[in-house]
Amino acid sequence: MKDRKPLNNKIFTAQGKNGLNAIAYYKFRKFYKDKYLQIDKPFEKSLIDFWYQKPFFGKVDTGGNAIFISETNLKQLRVEGDDTIFAVDFVADAFNDLQMHFTEAAFQRKIMKEGSSYASLNPQIAWAPVNTIYHNYLTAIYKSFVKNYITSRGVERRIGNFGDFVHMFTLFLRDVGIDFPFTRTGYILSNRCPNTICGLMIDLAGTSHGTDLKKVNSYIKDRNFEFFRESAKNFGFMVDRNAPWRLVADLSSPKMKEYISRYGFWSSTDEMVEKYYYKSYLLDIQMMKAYMVEFYNSFAMDIPYTDCAGMIETRGEVGAVGFQERIAKKRIFRQKVTREQVDELYGPAFWLQTYLFIRMYESGASATWTPQRFKNKIKKVFDFYKVFDFDTALGYINDWAKDEMKLNLAKMLATATAGGLLASDIQKVQDQDPVTVTVPSVEDVVSSYQKTEEKPHESNVGYSKIYDPDEFN
Repeated sequence: MKDRKPLNNKIFTAQGKNGLNAIAYYKFRKFYKDKYLQIDKPFEKSLIDFWYQKPFFGKVDTGGNAIFISETNLKQLRVEGDDTIFAVDFVADAFNDLQMHFTEAAFQRKIMKEGSSYASLNPQIAWAPVNTIYHNYLTAIYKSFVKNYITSRGVERRIGNFGDFVHMFTLFLRDVGIDFPFTRTGYILSNRCPNTICGLMIDLAGTSHGTDLKKVNSYIKDRNFEFFRESAKNFGFMVDRNAPWRLVADLSSPKMKEYISRYGFWSSTDEMVEKYYYKSYLLDIQMMKAYMVEFYNSFAMDIPYTDCAGMIETRGEVGAVGFQERIAKKRIFRQKVTREQVDELYGPAFWLQTYLFIRMYESGASATWTPQRFKNKIKKVFDFYKVFDFDTALGYINDWAKDEMKLNLAKMLATATAGGLLASDIQKVQDQDPVTVTVPSVEDVVSSYQKTEEKPHESNVGYSKIYDPDEFN
């Protein structure tokens, strides 16, 4: 009997796509990575890789702080049709010049327009507003919290007031926070937030990045691709190697620096970023408070009361015939709260402690922390708050969370699995059409709640027994 020859598993075409089994996915993605648009010489500065090398591009500053663009620094792009698309002002200027360059090249027949994906540079996607996508994301989180955590587990009776709600929501984040972060900073640093929030990218196709064969046949092998790549480099752009239809501003490019200088003179790119972008953590607690109030008021509107055990009522004498005993139910009515009420009863210490809890869950530190270690950490936070100020204490928490996360690429790109069914439930809700609702601002939270005719049982704004802002004072 002849020996059977081993199967030839050599790969000849880029067949990588989403949905393959783990082995096939690895082999095909590696084939594309090794064969097409290599980052090393000679085109290192003309390409960028978000999958393997620069996953946080545009989402963090050089200090590792999550950032997002100030909308005052955006400028509208020239597009075909009625779409309104924005990018950072100097990026828009550079792209407009690149468009003109391509128009002239087509007129001079330096490029072939027929059948080319690069016949004209018409933007499909550029800046993505972080507040809008973050709001839609949190809407899905809240729905899953109520449906799959509160209602299905029968624990809604434990929520009698705003403080109870915050506590229960924090326990929920303990289970899913590492994969579904709640703070805007945690969201920006996660793989759930697109890099396009930075305003430094312009997508010419608006298509999925998952199918390698389409990238190769429709773009990389396009007769105009090399002209496109070289022209992009000359105008201060890089090309995304995993989406060769997407341009990315190269802030270190001398040409892009010329465009940047139109809007000011900075000694370094860091200084420009400081001017153009907000540090997300500085607004985290304000944003967190706004959403907690909005979520609780929605919960109080949908489930306005809860019944819990009250006093024991008896009828007759103990031991006598006809003696009866029962536990009377106590009905607690949940009332809406205002930001003013919350600010009055829940001070800075409460929110610093809650914020530390949530950032701990988002960073994954809770898996190894002991209660005593957390107490020591919150005491340190309060020391910073007392000796210095609120922002210093907030910065201390942010620096600690960055150290805990260590910007671990493997963790940030991992597939969400925490919380089992909860994680998948959140994803299903998030994948649905976004709910059209008013986005809460830092100063004002809009609610459609209508006052009920029920007589209030008592104020529901008071402290939860579990949270005491003065516990570590």
